[in-house]
Amino acid sequence: MIKNIFYGLLFLSLASCKDDESEFSNTPHLEFVSITPASITEFQEEVTLVIKYKDGDGDLGENDPDVKNLFITDQRNNVEYTYRVPQLSPNGSNISIEGNLEIDLNSLSVVGLTSSETAIFSIYAIDRSGNKSNTINSSPITISVSYTHLTLPTTPYV
Repeated sequence: MIKNIFYGLLFLSLASCKDDESEFSNTPHLEFVSITPASITEFQEEVTLVIKYKDGDGDLGENDPDVKNLFITDQRNNVEYTYRVPQLSPNGSNISIEGNLEIDLNSLSVVGLTSSETAIFSIYAIDRSGNKSNTINSSPITISVSYTHLTLPTTPYV
Protein backbone atom coordinates (compact mmCIF):
# COMPACT_ATOMS: atom_id res chain seq x y z
CA MET A 1 0.00 0.00 0.00
CA ILE A 2 2.76 2.48 0.95
CA LYS A 3 4.65 1.43 -2.18
CA ASN A 4 1.60 2.28 -4.34
CA ILE A 5 1.19 5.69 -2.66
CA PHE A 6 4.89 6.43 -3.26
CA TYR A 7 4.65 5.50 -6.97
CA GLY A 8 1.40 7.47 -7.28
CA LEU A 9 2.97 10.61 -5.79
CA LEU A 10 6.08 10.14 -7.93
CA PHE A 11 3.94 9.87 -11.08
CA LEU A 12 1.91 12.95 -10.14
CA SER A 13 5.01 15.02 -9.42
CA LEU A 14 6.61 14.04 -12.74
CA ALA A 15 3.39 14.57 -14.69
CA SER A 16 2.94 18.05 -13.23
CA CYS A 17 6.42 19.29 -14.22
CA LYS A 18 6.40 21.88 -16.99
CA ASP A 19 9.12 22.45 -19.50
CA ASP A 20 10.00 26.08 -18.70
CA GLU A 21 12.17 26.30 -21.82
CA SER A 22 9.12 26.13 -24.08
CA GLU A 23 7.81 29.33 -22.49
CA PHE A 24 10.73 31.47 -23.78
CA SER A 25 10.22 33.41 -26.99
CA ASN A 26 12.72 33.02 -29.83
CA THR A 27 13.05 36.81 -29.71
CA PRO A 28 15.55 37.78 -27.00
CA HIS A 29 14.06 39.35 -23.89
CA LEU A 30 16.06 41.74 -21.68
CA GLU A 31 15.46 42.97 -18.14
CA PHE A 32 17.37 45.70 -16.33
CA VAL A 33 19.09 44.41 -13.17
CA SER A 34 21.43 47.17 -11.99
CA ILE A 35 23.85 49.96 -12.78
CA THR A 36 26.65 50.75 -10.33
CA PRO A 37 27.86 53.01 -8.91
CA ALA A 38 24.94 55.45 -8.84
CA SER A 39 27.27 58.47 -8.92
CA ILE A 40 30.67 58.89 -10.60
CA THR A 41 33.29 61.50 -11.43
CA GLU A 42 33.83 61.76 -15.18
CA PHE A 43 36.78 59.82 -16.68
CA GLN A 44 37.76 58.43 -13.28
CA GLU A 45 35.34 55.60 -12.59
CA GLU A 46 33.94 52.67 -14.52
CA VAL A 47 30.20 51.98 -14.52
CA THR A 48 28.92 48.39 -14.58
CA LEU A 49 25.57 47.69 -16.17
CA VAL A 50 23.93 44.29 -15.47
CA ILE A 51 21.10 43.00 -17.62
CA LYS A 52 19.23 39.69 -17.58
CA TYR A 53 18.59 37.93 -20.89
CA LYS A 54 16.29 35.10 -22.02
CA ASP A 55 16.28 33.56 -25.49
CA GLY A 56 14.08 30.63 -26.50
CA ASP A 57 16.25 29.26 -29.31
CA GLY A 58 19.65 30.10 -27.81
CA ASP A 59 21.00 32.11 -30.73
CA LEU A 60 21.93 35.18 -28.71
CA GLY A 61 25.61 36.04 -29.08
CA GLU A 62 28.14 35.80 -31.87
CA ASN A 63 31.67 34.42 -32.28
CA ASP A 64 32.62 36.82 -35.09
CA PRO A 65 34.49 39.70 -33.36
CA ASP A 66 33.37 42.14 -36.09
CA VAL A 67 29.65 41.59 -35.43
CA LYS A 68 28.07 43.90 -32.87
CA ASN A 69 24.86 42.64 -31.28
CA LEU A 70 24.34 44.69 -28.11
CA PHE A 71 23.48 48.37 -28.38
CA ILE A 72 23.55 50.92 -25.56
CA THR A 73 22.35 54.47 -26.17
CA ASP A 74 23.15 57.38 -23.88
CA GLN A 75 19.84 59.24 -23.76
CA ARG A 76 21.52 62.58 -23.02
CA ASN A 77 22.96 62.88 -26.53
CA ASN A 78 21.65 59.77 -28.37
CA VAL A 79 25.17 58.39 -28.87
CA GLU A 80 24.98 54.63 -29.43
CA TYR A 81 27.74 52.36 -28.15
CA THR A 82 28.06 48.90 -29.74
CA TYR A 83 29.24 45.72 -28.06
CA ARG A 84 29.57 42.05 -28.96
CA VAL A 85 27.93 39.45 -26.76
CA PRO A 86 29.96 36.25 -27.25
CA GLN A 87 28.06 33.23 -28.55
CA LEU A 88 26.21 31.68 -25.61
CA SER A 89 25.23 28.29 -27.10
CA PRO A 90 26.51 26.18 -30.01
CA ASN A 91 25.13 26.69 -33.53
CA GLY A 92 22.05 24.60 -34.19
CA SER A 93 21.51 23.69 -30.54
CA ASN A 94 18.03 25.33 -30.32
CA ILE A 95 17.99 25.43 -26.51
CA SER A 96 16.51 28.05 -24.23
CA ILE A 97 19.10 30.16 -22.45
CA GLU A 98 18.98 32.77 -19.72
CA GLY A 99 21.51 34.55 -17.57
CA ASN A 100 23.07 37.91 -16.76
CA LEU A 101 25.41 40.05 -18.81
CA GLU A 102 27.79 42.56 -17.23
CA ILE A 103 28.81 45.47 -19.41
CA ASP A 104 31.50 47.95 -18.39
CA LEU A 105 30.94 51.51 -19.54
CA ASN A 106 34.25 53.38 -19.65
CA SER A 107 35.10 57.06 -19.97
CA LEU A 108 31.70 58.52 -19.23
CA SER A 109 31.68 62.30 -19.05
CA VAL A 110 29.46 65.32 -18.66
CA VAL A 111 28.24 66.29 -22.13
CA GLY A 112 26.61 69.63 -21.32
CA LEU A 113 27.80 72.82 -19.70
CA THR A 114 26.88 71.85 -16.13
CA SER A 115 28.93 70.47 -13.27
CA SER A 116 26.88 67.27 -13.14
CA GLU A 117 24.29 65.42 -15.20
CA THR A 118 21.93 62.52 -14.86
CA ALA A 119 22.39 59.79 -17.47
CA ILE A 120 20.01 57.00 -18.47
CA PHE A 121 20.94 54.31 -20.98
CA SER A 122 18.68 52.41 -23.40
CA ILE A 123 19.72 48.84 -24.20
CA TYR A 124 18.68 46.28 -26.82
CA ALA A 125 20.20 43.18 -28.44
CA ILE A 126 19.91 41.39 -31.79
CA ASP A 127 20.31 37.60 -32.04
CA ARG A 128 21.90 35.62 -34.88
CA SER A 129 18.48 35.25 -36.60
CA GLY A 130 18.10 39.04 -36.66
CA ASN A 131 15.44 39.16 -33.93
CA LYS A 132 15.59 42.46 -32.05
CA SER A 133 14.95 42.28 -28.30
CA ASN A 134 12.79 44.63 -26.33
CA THR A 135 14.46 47.93 -25.43
CA ILE A 136 15.06 48.52 -21.73
CA ASN A 137 16.25 51.56 -19.78
CA SER A 138 18.75 51.72 -16.96
CA SER A 139 18.08 53.55 -13.77
CA PRO A 140 19.69 57.02 -13.71
CA ILE A 141 23.27 57.66 -12.64
CA THR A 142 24.90 61.00 -11.83
CA ILE A 143 28.08 62.01 -13.64
CA SER A 144 30.04 64.92 -12.14
CA VAL A 145 32.83 67.03 -13.60
CA SER A 146 36.35 66.39 -12.38
CA TYR A 147 37.85 69.74 -11.36
CA THR A 148 41.36 68.37 -10.88
CA HIS A 149 42.24 69.01 -14.53
CA LEU A 150 40.98 72.61 -14.61
CA THR A 151 43.22 75.60 -14.01
CA LEU A 152 41.41 78.67 -12.78
CA PRO A 153 42.84 82.16 -13.36
CA THR A 154 44.43 83.71 -10.30
CA THR A 155 43.73 87.30 -11.34
CA PRO A 156 40.45 88.71 -12.59
CA TYR A 157 40.08 89.63 -16.24
CA VAL A 158 40.10 93.33 -16.99
